[in-house]
Amino acid sequence: MAPDILNGLNGSPADSNAELWRHPDPASTQMHAFKERVNAKYGLKLDHYEDLHKWSVENIGDFWGEVWDFTGIKGNRVDEPVLPHNAPMYPRPDFFPSSTLNFAENLLYPAGLTDPSQPAVIEANETSTNPISWTELRDRVRRCTLALQNLSLGPGDRVAGFLGNTANAVIAALAAASIGVVWTGVSPDTGVHAVLERLVQIEPKVLFVDNGVGYNGRTHPSGVKARGIVEGLKGKGLKAVVVFETVKGLDCGVENLAEAVDEGAKAWKYDDFVDRTNIY
Repeated sequence: MAPDILNGLNGSPADSNAELWRHPDPASTQMHAFKERVNAKYGLKLDHYEDLHKWSVENIGDFWGEVWDFTGIKGNRVDEPVLPHNAPMYPRPDFFPSSTLNFAENLLYPAGLTDPSQPAVIEANETSTNPISWTELRDRVRRCTLALQNLSLGPGDRVAGFLGNTANAVIAALAAASIGVVWTGVSPDTGVHAVLERLVQIEPKVLFVDNGVGYNGRTHPSGVKARGIVEGLKGKGLKAVVVFETVKGLDCGVENLAEAVDEGAKAWKYDDFVDRTNIY
């Protein structure tokens, strides 16, 4: 018996290219605005998406230059070719070779944002949600950044997070990125050995950890794992361990971690870590 090649949903052949949806007003889209910008600047008559795609492939440097400008990327764009003329895509050439930008700045201050009181991040767990506005997010990142700078961290240094998918992880990562620090994050359900296989290679100067995580209605303290990680990083240049009170009311275990760090290093509750600077 021949196999049934029909799609059970609408009776059309499974390999057909049936149109699923069409925008009711394509001229209102950002794609259309970008296409018209390209047409006006380069004297073209690109009518459809396929025309724009073909132009982008044949004019890679011009295309990415227009993307930079159209999307409002913040940075220092040098007046030079985006990439060498007729450069092959392998090995990969350097795009915007002398231009610079800050990743965190572009995420925190996106082009077109008109109301910073709107949610930037909505943090959710099993029982609740917590919206964080752009204004609050920027301020929390700023304070964390100052605390990292107070430890003399800068471009090329490393910071790690043994953190769940929370706003705290976003804030620590953006704070690190804002001053050129390399960030790496590891999920708190990862075993100590696997975490150390990653972190020993990069020798982080600061380690952010949760005091615990909630999963399936239960609280799982992170103290034992955190101490094992800190002990495994001895002699690797760790300056500070910073504990977020992710689970309210659960001991942060700072004293326990303070016993495990190298001489001269410190363990902090997060609030103490950011409050110890007088720069606000």
